[in-house]
Amino acid sequence: MSSESEPEIPLTQTTYCVISEDINEDFVLNLDLKGGIRKIKRRKKTKEKAESKRFAAPKTDEEVNIFASDRFSGSTRAKCKWAVNLFEVWLNERNSKADFKSEICVISGDLVNMDNATLSYSLSCFVTEVRKCNGEEYCGNSLYGLTQSLKVFAVFLMGK
Repeated sequence: MSSESEPEIPLTQTTYCVISEDINEDFVLNLDLKGGIRKIKRRKKTKEKAESKRFAAPKTDEEVNIFASDRFSGSTRAKCKWAVNLFEVWLNERNSKADFKSEICVISGDLVNMDNATLSYSLSCFVTEVRKCNGEEYCGNSLYGLTQSLKVFAVFLMGK
């Protein structure tokens, strides 16, 4: 097997796989290191062919903006608008009451310009103080819907 001057190297792998990189050749060779070609099999579709079906054609900036504006249904946008308007009315009324009572903190800024700490504090106050037009408290599901609508506005429309 080997000459006396060369040490014997044991084989740890008995087969070797060769994949053709040439696009024109479409096969895989499995070589048996002890005895030649073991099997030849056809290679599956190349990546270029598979990826072309996976992704759509690139979109223009205008098409992306249209997609983003249609991201939410009309009812979701209406709920967000209602929640934001309710929050703004509550904030203005609360701040006008805070001018007369020293123990009530004035919350500065509007929903769009609040930092995260002020937004967190104001939302906790809002949830505990908001009422229906007739003075009744909102049920838990309605409060949840309000906060989620404000979250959609803050995260997706304002990027906070």
